[in-house]
Amino acid sequence: MVSFAAHEDPDEQALAAVAQAAPESPFKTPAYVRWRQGSGESAWLFEAAQAPGVTASAYGFLRSGRVRRTLEIPSCPAEAPDGFWAGLRAWCRERNVTSLVIGSFGSPATAIPDFGHAMSRYQRREYSLDLSGPSPFSGMRKGHKHSLSKARRAGLSSNRAASADAVQAHISLIAASMERRSRNGEAVGGGITAETVSSLLASGAGELIQTRAADRVLASNLFLLASHGVYNHTQGASPEGMECGAPVFNVHEAALLYAAEGRTWFNLGGTAELDGGVERFKTGFSKSVNSIPLEAATIELYSPTARVLKSGISLLNNYVRPRTT
Repeated sequence: MVSFAAHEDPDEQALAAVAQAAPESPFKTPAYVRWRQGSGESAWLFEAAQAPGVTASAYGFLRSGRVRRTLEIPSCPAEAPDGFWAGLRAWCRERNVTSLVIGSFGSPATAIPDFGHAMSRYQRREYSLDLSGPSPFSGMRKGHKHSLSKARRAGLSSNRAASADAVQAHISLIAASMERRSRNGEAVGGGITAETVSSLLASGAGELIQTRAADRVLASNLFLLASHGVYNHTQGASPEGMECGAPVFNVHEAALLYAAEGRTWFNLGGTAELDGGVERFKTGFSKSVNSIPLEAATIELYSPTARVLKSGISLLNNYVRPRTT
């Protein structure tokens, strides 16, 4: 028998237990949860349990507006039992959630069941590298080796950064990369704000690694952190950085840094554009890069109008219900 439980604003003990059970996931750390709460969202811990213990868990973050209420689960659990999804459906009905967004950031390969509502799915992949072995970069693609050689000949250096200037450089380099990819006909998503980057750094959920030449930042990566894992959140590079191999150099040096600190799982991030330039960049670091097939989904559970009507009926029922003494 599977039991389902939902815990609002989990305490430090619960946060620590989830992080200990998933030490490689930056999306299940106390710092990440506190960062989301600091953005004005309500944090929920969803768990399915079956003897002798918890079988699946995920964090959800609830945003409520005047007519819409959206629950986002950034990293869905792998092989969650039917009881987990059934419990989540019931919870969403009780809370009048209009939209359920199920992500797969840092998730193991998994499938999202049919929710029986208007549901949009999309396929994506992530690319991870095991840093625990003696040669994580074995079988690196020739082009990546060439980029590393150029970066070293140019005397580039890679370091942690956290200043306001570093944050602004990260934003500018992402914009440069998105413009370059757009010109090449690649699909590009929305950008990230300096406020978001700064808050991630301040919370301890993430950090910047940047490659420089003298006084210029040529490549920048924002990594989300767990005790045993790292996730490549966003990255960018200038045209000059592309010419001298800075993007490859920055990721390579970051991986070496994290491996030296004892982290074993390095997620290079994902893409929904398969067989494109992003995928070739991520898979070029090693023949051991693991390509993880994933999917994400958005489920429209109620229209905003239906939610307002449902809430109004509920309030009316409470108002007219006879009182007992």
